[in-house]
Amino acid sequence: MRVFLALLPDDKSKAKLHALGRKMKLHSTSGSFTSANNFHVTLVFIGDVSDETVEKIKKVVNETKFTPFVIKTRHMGFFSHKGNKDILVWHIDKSHEINQLYETMFAKLLKLGFEIDDREFRPHFTLARKAVFPEEFTEKRDSLQTPVMFMKCDRLSLMESQKIGGKLVYKELFGKTMDTPAEKKI
Repeated sequence: MRVFLALLPDDKSKAKLHALGRKMKLHSTSGSFTSANNFHVTLVFIGDVSDETVEKIKKVVNETKFTPFVIKTRHMGFFSHKGNKDILVWHIDKSHEINQLYETMFAKLLKLGFEIDDREFRPHFTLARKAVFPEEFTEKRDSLQTPVMFMKCDRLSLMESQKIGGKLVYKELFGKTMDTPAEKKI
């Protein structure tokens, strides 16, 4: 089973993400745009693991504590995949809180013996894969009105990634919602 740790958007944020994806789809010539239920921020990609290992990861998630925090989107951009800049993303500002959560989870998984790619953490929402846009879109993209979005992060999720009928489907296997301290209501 293919798994990763993630932060999931609330329903309001999912709707905003999906609306932006639909808007970008109008400008594209092709691509696989993310469905509303698949939006997430990957903290740590773990990879293929056994059922027994999933139980160990669930325990790590259950033992993890963090103070809920808010993330803020920045701008759209592209990531490269197999030499093509065809993954359309909405970048998230790197904050102390999201970086600390990433570093904590990365360290906990390494301590358990996982071999995890040590690459730069670039928090983002994926809007589309294999996205193709007309050449003029690159210049036009920056002038499109992309609203800033704020999203409360208070739940850590262990996710499974599957291909069903040729489409990626993400399913929460386990999650833990953190308590918001009374003096720090978000």
